[in-house]
Amino acid sequence: SGLTKVASFTVPDDEIEAASALARFSRHPASRAVAALHPAGQAAVEQIREEPGNGIEGTVGGRVYRLGRQSWVDARSTAGSASAEAWLSADGRVLGAFRISDSLRLGAAAAT
Repeated sequence: SGLTKVASFTVPDDEIEAASALARFSRHPASRAVAALHPAGQAAVEQIREEPGNGIEGTVGGRVYRLGRQSWVDARSTAGSASAEAWLSADGRVLGAFRISDSLRLGAAAAT
């Protein structure tokens, strides 16, 4: 197992807290990485629904956010999402994506 983290993102800075708050409700490694971007966030998330294989949805500040696979987050998308990306939308408008990297933990390679 490696260390999963966000390598880069195109989501606006003012949406990171909402994305991180929503991501805390999922155990998916990509969501855990997004949640770590704003660990002290206090945004309240309501009406949380996880869609297995697609992502997580919840209401933050009266807006419906989705975090997950591009084809689920963006209904207009016909492109397949790279597995190393988590996309974010609010009220059906795509806000951007998080590129996820997974690296070996220090010493993990030596243990083989």
